[in-house]
Amino acid sequence: MQDYLHSKVWWQIALIYAVIAMLFGASTLIQQQVSAVNLPNAQPIKLATVVDAPTRVIIPSADVDVVVQPGGYDREAMRWFESETSALFATSTQVADIAHNTTLIYAHDRPGLFTGIQNLKSGDEILVYTSKTMQVYAVSEEGGRVVLPTDVSVLETLGKTIPQIILLTCEGLMSDKRFVVQAVMSQERAL
Repeated sequence: MQDYLHSKVWWQIALIYAVIAMLFGASTLIQQQVSAVNLPNAQPIKLATVVDAPTRVIIPSADVDVVVQPGGYDREAMRWFESETSALFATSTQVADIAHNTTLIYAHDRPGLFTGIQNLKSGDEILVYTSKTMQVYAVSEEGGRVVLPTDVSVLETLGKTIPQIILLTCEGLMSDKRFVVQAVMSQERAL
């Protein structure tokens, strides 16, 4: 158990949990619980340039074409970085490549951002551009799903060797739920 708590996966799971639980307006109690978690060896996220980080997401079937910026949780300010004009790459997740890793990109459910991802179906393509590659993802069999901000089941795939992307947006009345889409990389092409 102690090895698990000191592993790199633990802090990634805790940070992603915080994205789901706090980014889109979870309750104060949940925010206090997440911010009070003692993450072993965790450092505040700095919005530095990540080598080959996602820079653009295009989803033809949902009419989404959005710029992606670095994002994440600022432990000092105790808040998530948000944007009204771009999607955000959670720098606490890894940049997917053809061999492995999971990338989390989140954005508001607003026109020009992630409005429309709720209509994605199994097999729909998601194109993710980095400075060096174009990655093609296929939406998984279940498509997307609505979850509560506290549902971290989507994180169960973190650390596995399947290259995938997770898209996250707000959903429901007063944005009280989250909509999650998982997609698996089918190819990666050099630009």
